[in-house]
Amino acid sequence: MKKNESLQGKGNKFTKKFFCAAINGRGETITQDAENIEGFKDIVSKAAVAWLDIRTDDPFSEGKFAVLNLGLSETLLSSVLGGGVSAYEDFDEEVGIVLPAIHVRNLTIQSDPLIIFIRENFVVTIHASHMERFLQLRRYAEIFLKKISRNIPVEDKLTLVLVRIIDENNSRNFEKLREIEEASDKLNEWLMNPETPVAKIGPEIHKIKHALMVYLRLIWATGDVLNDLRYGDSKLISDNRGVLDQISTLAQSITGHVALTEHLSNIVTSGLEILQSIYNNQLQEFNNRLALLIGYLTIIGTAVLVPNTLGTILSGSAFNLTKGDLFWYLPLLVFSTIASTYGVYVWVKQKGLLTQKVPQVRYKSHRKRETEGKQKE
Repeated sequence: MKKNESLQGKGNKFTKKFFCAAINGRGETITQDAENIEGFKDIVSKAAVAWLDIRTDDPFSEGKFAVLNLGLSETLLSSVLGGGVSAYEDFDEEVGIVLPAIHVRNLTIQSDPLIIFIRENFVVTIHASHMERFLQLRRYAEIFLKKISRNIPVEDKLTLVLVRIIDENNSRNFEKLREIEEASDKLNEWLMNPETPVAKIGPEIHKIKHALMVYLRLIWATGDVLNDLRYGDSKLISDNRGVLDQISTLAQSITGHVALTEHLSNIVTSGLEILQSIYNNQLQEFNNRLALLIGYLTIIGTAVLVPNTLGTILSGSAFNLTKGDLFWYLPLLVFSTIASTYGVYVWVKQKGLLTQKVPQVRYKSHRKRETEGKQKE
C-alpha cells in the first residue's frame, strides 16, 4: 500500500467495512458506517439518493451477498462479475459497471476491480479493503450530497454521484503515473553516468516500458466505460446536457492522460534507442580492437614465417649449401624478411587494420527527431 494513499484515511472516522451516505427529500443527510449491512437497507429505501460503499477482502463473493440484500438481480451480478478489467451492463432498471483501480508496487502495475451498481435511487461501490481511495470521499460525502439540488430528477442525482465516484477513482489512478515518472527520472540519472553498467540499464528500461503499456491499457478500459455511459442511453443515466458534460469532461481527461502516457512511453523508447547505440558502439570498439590485433599478428607472422620458409627450403639437399654460402644466404634472409614485413605492413595499414577508430555517436532527442521529420514532410 502506498503512503500517499494510506494517508487519505488519517483522521477519518468512517473506516468500517460498510458506509452509507444518503439524503432524503427534505434535504436531510445521513452518514453512517458499520461492520455489517444490517440497517442500511432501510436508510436506502427512504432516501432521495444514497451512496453505499463496501470495503471487503472478497469483493466478488462478499460483495455479491451484500448487494443481493439490496434487491439487485443475480443476472446482473453474473454479467458484471466476470473477472474482466472493465465492464458495463445496462439492464434498464439496474446498471453494473467495473472499473480498474490501479496501484503500483516496484514498477509492477496491478489492478483491482472497482465494482459499481446503480438502481432506483442508490449507487453501490464495492472494492478491496486495501484500497483506501474512497476514505476521503466518505468524509466529505455529506457535503457533496447537500450540493445536489432536490428539484432535479433522480437519474440526474444518480449520475452526479456516479461522476464524483469515477472522478475520485481516476484521480487516484492518475497519481500512479507520477510513480512511473519518478522511476524514469532515476533512469535518466543512470544514462547520464558513463560508468553505469549497460546490463543494469536495459532491464530497467524494459520494466518501465512494460509498466507504461499495462497502465495505458487500464486507462483505455476506463475510457471505454465512460464512452458507454455517454452514449448508452441508460434509463438510470441523466439525459441532461449539463450533467452529461461532466461525463464528457472525465472522458477528455482520460484522453489527455493517454496522450501524456504515450509521450512518456516515447521518451522511454528514446532511451532504448540510446541503449542500442551504446551496444553498437561497444561492438564497434571490440571489432576495431580485434582488427588491430589481427593486423599486428599478420605483421609478426610474416616476419617469422618468411625467414623460416626460406631457411627450410634452402637447407634441403637440392641446394647443398655450405659455410661458404653464408655471404649471400644471410643477406637474403635479412632482406627478404625486411621487405616482406614492410610490404605486409603497408598493405595492412592501407586496409585500415592498424587504425582504431570508434565512431562518435550523437543522440537526438525525441523532440528534435519529430521536428526534423516535419521539416522533411
